[in-house]
Amino acid sequence: MVTGERMFAGRYAKSAGIFRIALLSAFLTFPAPVFSQTSATNPPSFSGVVDFLNHETRSVSLPLGSADGLTGSVFFALLDGQDQVVTVIYPYEIYSNRFWSGPLDPESFSRVGIGTRAVRMALPPEMRESVRRDYVDRAEILRDEISAARREQLLIVLDDLEEQIVYFTNLSKKLRQDRGDLRSELREEKLDLSGRLDRLNVEMDRLRDDLGELEEERDDLVKDRNRLRDRANPPQDRLRDLETRITELNIEIDEQRREIRDLREERRDIERSAEIRGILRIRSRMDELLLDEEEARSELEDLQAERALILMELEGLRVRD
Repeated sequence: MVTGERMFAGRYAKSAGIFRIALLSAFLTFPAPVFSQTSATNPPSFSGVVDFLNHETRSVSLPLGSADGLTGSVFFALLDGQDQVVTVIYPYEIYSNRFWSGPLDPESFSRVGIGTRAVRMALPPEMRESVRRDYVDRAEILRDEISAARREQLLIVLDDLEEQIVYFTNLSKKLRQDRGDLRSELREEKLDLSGRLDRLNVEMDRLRDDLGELEEERDDLVKDRNRLRDRANPPQDRLRDLETRITELNIEIDEQRREIRDLREERRDIERSAEIRGILRIRSRMDELLLDEEEARSELEDLQAERALILMELEGLRVRD
């Protein structure tokens, strides 16, 4: 019986990879960097330590944000253990109590970690623009790399989905065909059984009709006999004839009743027979197949919906490229 589990266990690991890449891609859809100017003649002195790293995007985060008066025009130097400058960052994404840098170059990212100190750094305008351009260029390259990886993963999962769609499509068709075959078998069994029962019922009705006629004839003869007996000098020959016929009728009536009982018992045997149990088994199997078919159809619909989402994602990547 179909249990609703996927045919390919590896699909979930692949789907998890797609989800991770989707999140990463969403993170890398950087908003335009905030380039607002600091707002005071004596701007605040910012410093802090890195408390989050994103290895996928090679970016770092510090617990400073807009609530602290931070803007996109503030630059920080990341310092190593000897207070030497590793690289320069600026708030690429600013939140109320945190900011994230853009992607660092691989070598600089390998030299920073949780606890790396960041201190505000004054830069001339041309250097600020150069730093910004470097981050934007790296973000574009990283975005392209992630888009390519995402597309590759989506295509792998899409191939897997196509195989499963074919599998569940064929399974659904087979289950439907099996149910159709059982329905035909059930119809034949029921027709055969119904024919046998109908013949028995017709014979029993005929015997009951005959029995009724015999009982009616006997009862009339009994009345005639009793009337003759009430006479002063009843005709003995007539009485003997009546008694003989009444006895014959009683024998025939008993025989008819016995035949009716035998037919009734035969009908009960048929109703308790293997044929009935076979029909019940066929019906039970048809119910099981119907449940299997519904589960396969539901699984197929889920797979087709998932395929549609992946195709939409792939189209989005194509348009973006």
